[in-house]
Parts: sequence; C-alpha cells; structure tokens
Amino acid sequence: MRSGLMSVLVDIAAPRSLIGFCVRLLCLMALVWGVYVVQELAFSGVPDGGWITKARPFCITAVPFMAAMLALLGHLRTLQDRLHDMAHTDTLTGLPNRRGFVERAGPAIGRGDVLLALDIDHFKRINDTHGHEAGDRALVRVADALRAQLRDDDLVARLGGEEFVVLLRDLPLDAARAVADRIARGIDVDLAPGLSETLTLSVGLTERVNAIDLPEALRQADLALYRAKADGRARAVVWTPRLTPAIG
Repeated sequence: MRSGLMSVLVDIAAPRSLIGFCVRLLCLMALVWGVYVVQELAFSGVPDGGWITKARPFCITAVPFMAAMLALLGHLRTLQDRLHDMAHTDTLTGLPNRRGFVERAGPAIGRGDVLLALDIDHFKRINDTHGHEAGDRALVRVADALRAQLRDDDLVARLGGEEFVVLLRDLPLDAARAVADRIARGIDVDLAPGLSETLTLSVGLTERVNAIDLPEALRQADLALYRAKADGRARAVVWTPRLTPAIG
C-alpha cells in the first residue's frame, strides 16, 4: 500500500485515463486562476485592459508548467504501481507471492471459505536429477494447472520454493476436497524436450464455519499438509482440532 504525502498527490493529480488527466488539469488551472484573481483584486483592482489581457502572460507560463507537473506525477504513479507489483508478485510463475496473497486474501478467512496448502512431492529430486531449469518449468506448469482449477473469485499464490496456497471462496468442504484430490493425484509436466513426468502434490485443507484470522488458517492448513506427507504424499488431508503435527 502506498502512503505519504507524495502518494496522496499522485492519486489526486495523476489519474490513469486521458479524460481524468484533462479534468484534473482544468481544475488545477481554475484553482490557480482563482488565487490569481483574488490576489489581483486585493492589490490592483480590475485591470484597465480586462482580465483576458492580464491573464495572457499567466497562461503562457503556467499552463505548460502545470501540464509538465501532471505528466511527472503520472510517471510517478506508473513507477509506484510497477514497484508495488514487483514486491507482491512471484517473478517465475506470475502468481502473487506471500505478501501479495496476504494483501489480496484479507485479514480473515470468512464463512464458507476453504484454504489449501500445497507442496510438490519430491521436488528436490527434480532439481538434483534434471537441473534447476527443469525445476523452474515444473513450478510454472504447476502454477498454470492450479490457475485452471480455480474460479474468478478464488486465489492462488506461491509462498516460496515448491509451496503454494489456494483460497477457495464460499465453497462447501466436499467440493473443495474434490478439487484438492484432483490436484493431489498429479499434474503432467514437461521437464525438457522428450522428458515428461507426473508430479503429485500433498495438500492440507482447513475450513471455517465462522471467520478465522489468516495466520491461524495457514497454520491449520500446514498441519494438515504435514499429515498428508507423513501418510504417504499424493493425497489431501482435512484439518481437525485433534490433528497433531507430523512431518513425513
């Protein structure tokens, strides 16, 4: 989130559209012109040549200056948006990173939402056997496959390494479990030309009838994920209050 006086000025004075730019420019000119008029009335009275003659030098100097300032603010807006996107996006997969996920998901997991924590099984073996380039291909392919499973309101992010998280909005647990089972069974990945492999995933799920804060939901989903790994991987496990930590 942007903050500070400069961010406020950018948001006010540098709209994204051309129409907004023109409207803001006219408003700024009117404001400066109003200050100019009040000053002239206070100190000089109405000029003999009329306001048009009096305003000519003002317009010649002020209008280009204001246009240049608005163009600069527009550039600052673009730069800030780009930096924001870079800080909240995983550069390899194009998915939100942990920071981006937290920002988009909001502080709470609401009634009917289901959170999935996912981890690619035996991912280290891919890097060790086929190289990191193949590992990167695998991550991109898994990210694309996860996107394809989701609706418009759902959210998927890469938390780091081979770990992903999915937020299914307002979906019954049985339906979310079906999605998780389908993902866990495997995703076909082309690691290199002529070399393909089916990657399985371990998935942990948690749902809340009532709202729960996001860190707690992530903790519960992680516990279920660890249990899925301990139980043999390539499966989905739903968190329950009696679930104890187990790492396989």
